[in-house]
Amino acid sequence: MNATPLSQSREWRAWLHLEAQIEALPPSRRHTLLPQAEAFLDSLLADDPAKARPFLERALSIWQNLRGSHHPETAQILNNLGFACKQTGDLALAYDCYERALSIWEQSLGPEHPDVAAALNNLGALLKEMGNFRGAGLYYRQALAIWQKAVGPTHPQTAVALGNLGIVLKEMGRLAEARPYLEQALAVWTAVYGPEHPEAAAGLNNLGQLLADLGDFAEAQTNFERALDVWQKKLGDDHPDTLYALNNLGALLCRAGDWEGARPYLEQALAIRQRVLGDHHPATARTLNNLGHLHCALGDCAGARPFYEQALRTYENAYGPEHPATGQALCRLGMALRQMGDDAGALPFLARALPIYKWSLGPDHPDTQNLRQILAVIQAES
Repeated sequence: MNATPLSQSREWRAWLHLEAQIEALPPSRRHTLLPQAEAFLDSLLADDPAKARPFLERALSIWQNLRGSHHPETAQILNNLGFACKQTGDLALAYDCYERALSIWEQSLGPEHPDVAAALNNLGALLKEMGNFRGAGLYYRQALAIWQKAVGPTHPQTAVALGNLGIVLKEMGRLAEARPYLEQALAVWTAVYGPEHPEAAAGLNNLGQLLADLGDFAEAQTNFERALDVWQKKLGDDHPDTLYALNNLGALLCRAGDWEGARPYLEQALAIRQRVLGDHHPATARTLNNLGHLHCALGDCAGARPFYEQALRTYENAYGPEHPATGQALCRLGMALRQMGDDAGALPFLARALPIYKWSLGPDHPDTQNLRQILAVIQAES
């Protein structure tokens, strides 16, 4: 069945009617309908960010006309439009909207207002999605400082900032620096909501990923299993967070060398992700990558190849050719080909991965250095 065109939808007609009501009022009273319009937009945004985008684009013009271009309410419309753009993959426009919202809030509310922290946090999340971990970390640090001062060190919003900063530090390989942030975030979530809350499970999961990178596989597994148990009970077997924990457990067991123990977690995660999210979702690609790694480790690199190739196509389509996830998929496919004895086939994939690693991880990160050395060996032998 074809989707109803926007111009014929019930929501669009209702919005145009609301616009007409605003226009029909005397100029001095038009602002009185803005709360009704804002509630309409908030409902749309919560239900379907992609659908909300054209409404927010029209709303921005209304708010600029009635409130002014530098009013805090105009900033909120810009912030919501940025979120809608982010959800529809228009990251450049999302960044522009978020920056404009931040500038307005800083000027109108002051640089230490919680709304400024929220805008900084949104910019950090956007840069993290774009693979710019350094830039994300700068925004997250500023947001954390504001929230710690505005709402205190044990507030849930502070925990969000602590966790976000810890995650990007981990992604940059700064593991020792990341650990106290992730531990503090978990402590706040647990104290505020209790150990059986999904947010506490998220804290366990994030800390588990760090512990895995530090080589503490036993403690990481404990964290992942506790997170999985909470998410299954509270959110259900098909929820994305539950599948995230399944995938992480499988990936961890792979790193620990327990390949057969990893297989059921990864196969279960893949089957549900394909059913719930589809074959071409980035979350599905993460599990494909892990299953490819499992097959390679068991000596079946030929069997791993289609997993890696599908993951690479998904990441390229979802994130673009220079995203860190794309770089990792390029590297894994290249390494699989090299293990199959096909250095000529591996070379272009590894060569494409190296500049992505340099940009996202830094030239001195161990993974970047290892990839550089492998490329040098292949090039010397060719």
